[in-house]
Amino acid sequence: MRKATISIFSILSLTIFIISSVNAQEQKPPNAVKQEESEDEVVRVDTTLVSVPVRVKNRQGGYIPNLQAKDFRIFEDDVEQDISHFETTDKPFTVALVLDMSDSTKIELREIQNAAIALLNQLQPADRAIIVAFDKQVIRLTEAT
Repeated sequence: MRKATISIFSILSLTIFIISSVNAQEQKPPNAVKQEESEDEVVRVDTTLVSVPVRVKNRQGGYIPNLQAKDFRIFEDDVEQDISHFETTDKPFTVALVLDMSDSTKIELREIQNAAIALLNQLQPADRAIIVAFDKQVIRLTEAT
């Protein structure tokens, strides 16, 4: 919240400065000698909003709620980046669960099934899943549901 307040304050200060500069340039003293008008100043700010969706779990696989920006660190090329905007949201998503049903996985079939069930149990009501199995051919077992 503090960084958001600082960002809003910075933008507001910059806006007031630009408006003040423009107004100051427009006011001329009554007996001023006419000078060549300078080109209009343009302030450009390039920003890129990078969205990094995350879901954080504890060691038992349970979801960790109520995380804040201070709980995260973001790096780009080994340089820590500021988190200027942070929000929590539960946006629905679609996952494709692809199951290897070939002979090479027969001995692991129970473990594969348990992992698939555990994954599907983590989905939220608005999330969707497509289940696909393959052996010698690919078979779509479900549509996105």
